[in-house]
Amino acid sequence: MGTRVNRPQSIFYDQAIREKLSADYKSNIYDVSILMTEWSMAAAAIVAFSELFPDNQNLSYRSEQVLADDFARERVNVYRTNKL
Repeated sequence: MGTRVNRPQSIFYDQAIREKLSADYKSNIYDVSILMTEWSMAAAAIVAFSELFPDNQNLSYRSEQVLADDFARERVNVYRTNKL
């Protein structure tokens, strides 16, 4: 399980990805779209793992960090409300 949880965390907390998603990054809209999708899914996965394993304090802590980010919380709510 560790590898499955660590991948979304490594994507969500990667500073290079965050910089590319910033408003200043305009080199290739296709790359930004792919990164946005992967970053959003990583945020949703972190929250989902914490809900699947509510006794794991580390996962709960990471989930709280994700949900403290307003943009990430908005993206997670998109996945929660849409039936994919």
